[in-house]
Amino acid sequence: MILFALFQATLVLELFLFLFFFFPTVVVYEKLTSRLSKNNALGVWIGSCTVDDNCGVCKDMTTEGGTIESPNFPNDYSSDLKCLYTIESPTDTKIELTFTQFIVENCCDFITVFDGESDPLQIALNGYQIPQVTTSTANKMTIKFTTNGDNTLILPANLSPGRWQAKYKFLAIESRMTVPLENATIAELYLQLLGFMLVSFPILAVTNGISSKTKIDNLLEKIDNVIADRACNITAGCGECRTITDDGGMIASPNFPNEYDPNLNCLYTLKAPLGMKIRLTFTEFHVKKCCDFITVFDGLANPLQVAMNGEDIPSPVMSPSNRMAIKFTTSVDHALVNGTKDTEPARWQAIYTFV
Repeated sequence: MILFALFQATLVLELFLFLFFFFPTVVVYEKLTSRLSKNNALGVWIGSCTVDDNCGVCKDMTTEGGTIESPNFPNDYSSDLKCLYTIESPTDTKIELTFTQFIVENCCDFITVFDGESDPLQIALNGYQIPQVTTSTANKMTIKFTTNGDNTLILPANLSPGRWQAKYKFLAIESRMTVPLENATIAELYLQLLGFMLVSFPILAVTNGISSKTKIDNLLEKIDNVIADRACNITAGCGECRTITDDGGMIASPNFPNEYDPNLNCLYTLKAPLGMKIRLTFTEFHVKKCCDFITVFDGLANPLQVAMNGEDIPSPVMSPSNRMAIKFTTSVDHALVNGTKDTEPARWQAIYTFV
């Protein structure tokens, strides 16, 4: 009886393997809610793309990549969205994301692209210009898309409807040791340092080791700089982090205390030590009410305060986590507001505290 049962199980297994590996028409699509997972004709998994319900589609997946789109594409996307798109490619590959259409309301709607699930590659993207191509370091990428609760999209007449589309491509991963120093993470820098020291120490024992020691010193200096930059980072041309201490610091609009410039797209990212939160307190706030906006995020993609402007100082904002991002955008022409010149220069300043 036992031998007969084993014989039956063997037949079932052989039949399954035959169908899975030798029929070229067997292509597996797995549609659970909005998940697309695909195998090739030989049963080898080539990737997957998952989209939250009512958040658009994954489509056209091949061994080279696929496409994701905003909800209702090519028509207007909806309001009050919190959408997550997760793309995975085979082991030893990475993902390149290229936006082909991009019309995202610049006051209040945002797209953030993550390496894996939490390391930001591009933060709070919006507006009407196609963003730069972005590439993950490994085989997983996450895209978060949020829109505000207002049912009316405010877009230039010649750019409607609000929508976006992106194509993702699977690429082979180069050696991790070839990561340029200026783009490396702390972990990658330590890896390079360890590898170089293992190779160079025998050389140091028989030579004066000048070039090897210089290489190690440069790596250590780069690590120190990366760690120091973690607390506060600002987009180039958007000001600088001021009066940094162990407890926090200060950020301000470009040119402060003078008036900030038009046509800005600035991002300020703050990071407190693990286990702490960040409190942001504005001390000055004169932001053009017609067309300039400040949005504060918990972490890098979850809005806490959206599209702030005007003359009234906002209430302090507290992040639930140890990360905070502030997005500041200004219009192309903000010389006049409602036909009258502002009495105060357009500017703002805020203190951030680690608590």
